[in-house]
Amino acid sequence: VEMSAKEVESMRGKNLEMIIYGHLPIMISEQCLVGRYGHCVTTCGETNETYKLVDSKGSQYPIITDCNLCRMQVLNDKPIVLATKMNQIQALPIDRMRFMFTIEDSKRIKEVINWYTDNTTDYKIEHTSGYFTNGVE
Repeated sequence: VEMSAKEVESMRGKNLEMIIYGHLPIMISEQCLVGRYGHCVTTCGETNETYKLVDSKGSQYPIITDCNLCRMQVLNDKPIVLATKMNQIQALPIDRMRFMFTIEDSKRIKEVINWYTDNTTDYKIEHTSGYFTNGVE
């Protein structure tokens, strides 16, 4: 669940975790389009093909498949990046922060980790802060 910083401040509980980077799922389907059109392999990992849904504006939404259950997740086209919000995040009542790597290669993973450890704002990708800054109105 995406929440604003203000909403997270009011959270109470044990083992609270926050995703600070990742292409968040925007839809989960129990019917995989990749499998439906005959492009699925019976054992995941046998292909390097990637699939995306493209909207009318040209945004490309990555698809992650679960071949065993013939289900898919459609991910946001832009990852959430909260590296510049770390001081604010560390003051929140959360126990863990998590990077949610799904479609990134090893080069991108190293780059993302450096954003958080080097306090850089030189992101070379389109990204979003999700609802964290402004919430939902």
